[in-house]
Amino acid sequence: MKGIVKGVSFFIIVFSLTIFVSANAGPTFWQGYPSSSVMLIDEDSPIRVDKENLIFDFTDEGFLDYSINARVTANYKMSNPTGEISKVQMAFPFIASIDRLIAKDIVVSFDKKEIPYNIYIGSTIRGYAGPFSESSHTNYDFVDILNTITNEAYRAESFKQTDKGKLYTIDVKPGRDQGINFAIDFDFDYEKTNILIDGFNGYGREDGKTKLTAWCYKAEILEIFVLGGDINFKVSGYMDGGLEEKTDLFDYEVLTDEVEIGQYLMTYINSDDEKDKNQIRDTQLYNLYARALDEYWMKHAGLTTKNDLLSEQYQQRILTLVYTVEFLENSYSDLCISYNTSGTMDRRKTPKPLYSFDYILNPAKNWESFKDLNIEIIPPAEAPYIVDSNIQFTKKDGIYTARLEDLPEDDLTFTLYEKEKVGLSDKILGSLQRKFGYFTPIIVGAIIIFIIASIILIIFKSKKTEAR
Repeated sequence: MKGIVKGVSFFIIVFSLTIFVSANAGPTFWQGYPSSSVMLIDEDSPIRVDKENLIFDFTDEGFLDYSINARVTANYKMSNPTGEISKVQMAFPFIASIDRLIAKDIVVSFDKKEIPYNIYIGSTIRGYAGPFSESSHTNYDFVDILNTITNEAYRAESFKQTDKGKLYTIDVKPGRDQGINFAIDFDFDYEKTNILIDGFNGYGREDGKTKLTAWCYKAEILEIFVLGGDINFKVSGYMDGGLEEKTDLFDYEVLTDEVEIGQYLMTYINSDDEKDKNQIRDTQLYNLYARALDEYWMKHAGLTTKNDLLSEQYQQRILTLVYTVEFLENSYSDLCISYNTSGTMDRRKTPKPLYSFDYILNPAKNWESFKDLNIEIIPPAEAPYIVDSNIQFTKKDGIYTARLEDLPEDDLTFTLYEKEKVGLSDKILGSLQRKFGYFTPIIVGAIIIFIIASIILIIFKSKKTEAR
């Protein structure tokens, strides 16, 4: 009998530890962002939307970060009922980080021919739902972003685009294989001078004195761009991170040049080739980094780094795709947009993730008229069921469809799950997961062990009593 108890206990512990390892594979919550329908930039357009076929296809896109990824295709049947040619400028807003932007993944076609577009960089996304929010759905009114679509250069408070600064280029050559900790000391008045540095991995400020340091294990190029009053700096070399063991076993050369701040920022942009910039104009990229530089200089008392600026490309922000199409008089045309999107992953209340998606429909209200919205959702194998939605869907052969004659009052939201319903057992395990986190499988395993052991003990005592 004791052997049976030990065997069962061992099996449950192993099973619980297996689940425990699996539960630690990722976060319990990962924020996704809404998709949107196309919107008009021009007012009083006569163009009508006679039908929209909206497809979410999860079958081939897999995972992006910790959430499932869908290929969204929005096909619009549109008409121009007037006797005149109508050129219409349209915008398609979406949320992404520039470092993840792959322009070829966004396809716009008009009457089955791909058309060119430009991407405008908007503001970062703040205030979205987090892991401690009650809801993972977030609405966003994209109409406000139309005011951000501009080709004018950003006007900074701390500099003008044509202001000239002094660029120090420092070529450091260590004399030892183990490298040196190269240091520069100077002081400056941050009310009169702004400094942008590149290549340094440490800096400090104390009593008006500034120290920049850079570990150099091989020849390195360091840069200091000074805008405003010039600086006088002192160079030192150290063998340690604490800057106590000095060394002179290194060479360095300082070159100076006078460069406009706008031109210098563009060299940053052009040297950063990790993102797809083909459809982003230089003005948009300049505005992104100029605004960041302006904010950093004011926030950090006149000193910031190239890495601070380049970190802007990792922020989730509104990006707006803008293009122009021509509708012939009394004509019917097809407009199609295809792109990738990912939803919110949430397993705070269930043992397996809930995947939620939002699609913003309110821009479609700006057309002359809009009717016949057809929605098709092809779910993934990991989460084949819609367990929540604000629109009634019909399921056939694993595919969900909905047919609406007009736009719904609210934007589209739906949630996918691995089961057809979130059952009582899911809720109980989810509740335990909220209380005990990653230790939930251990707690569940301990409860099962206790129940089985109690049953075995009762049976054992019952048989012992009968034997007497």
